Amino acid sequence: MKLKKVLGLAVVFVAAMFMVAGCAKSSASIIDQNLPAIQKQMDSEMSAASAEFKSVKVTREGDSTVVMTFTMSDKLSALLKDDASKKAFTDSINSSVDSQMQPVLQKLKDAGIKNPQVKFVINLSDGSEVYTHITK
Repeated sequence: MKLKKVLGLAVVFVAAMFMVAGCAKSSASIIDQNLPAIQKQMDSEMSAASAEFKSVKVTREGDSTVVMTFTMSDKLSALLKDDASKKAFTDSINSSVDSQMQPVLQKLKDAGIKNPQVKFVINLSDGSEVYTHITK
């Protein structure tokens, strides 16, 4: 499964975009000015992971949260139909997300974003949510 790779790439892209931010006035405007570039890069990377994911959408929630919503492919969703497989899936993600996100949170702070957060949402192909995690 390429999920950890995709999440890792998300971390790199978010961090890279915010290295040059900081000239905007508010946390929300700093995030907003970087969203199109992050979305474009994630769309490009997602084309290589089309067997696992249908799409990714990058948005802002509130003043200081970057939200990355991934929608799984039908094939991957079919593997997560029971509670045990969903738990195994979420446990594997939880083990790495927070540690991967710490450098990104620092870059967001350095760019002038107050109390930054990154929220990962993963939906099954039918749109039902299977995972949500906020890194603070």
